[in-house]
Amino acid sequence: MRELKNYNLDMKKLLIMSFVVLALAACSNKAAETQEGIKIPLITGKVWNYNVVTQNKPVVVTVMAGFCGYCKMMAPLLDKMAGDYKGKNVEFIFAFVDEDANSVKEIVKGLELKNATIAYNSGPLSMHLGVRGFPATYLVHKGEVVGEWSGYSQVHIASIKEKLNPLI
Repeated sequence: MRELKNYNLDMKKLLIMSFVVLALAACSNKAAETQEGIKIPLITGKVWNYNVVTQNKPVVVTVMAGFCGYCKMMAPLLDKMAGDYKGKNVEFIFAFVDEDANSVKEIVKGLELKNATIAYNSGPLSMHLGVRGFPATYLVHKGEVVGEWSGYSQVHIASIKEKLNPLI
């Protein structure tokens, strides 16, 4: 029985990782990494340039997917944190791998996210950061990843603040 339980857990992990790989592959050809940097579209219709923004201030980048339950649990915590840092020289961005802006807008509306910048179709950024699962949060400063957290945990909030505060 124990072997069957372990087999089921392994199959669940394999299925989740398959979704991650498929999501990243599906959107990797839509947004472009150019000489000017990794550019991803925002739900506002503008474009966000990872290379430019992360050089000028610390950025908390959270890569997530619309199908990810843990992402939907983590997003409000990070959005509240983004609100706490309003007016400071820091940016919070939720980079959804989903290709459709309208579906991401619905997710954001349903979660009542109001403080973070919201992007979609972020496959190239996800691949650049080496995302292995969702949600994946990175603290980037002067173009370098200086902190990395994966999965859902309220403990991540305190850890992110601890690394972020000295950079502001």
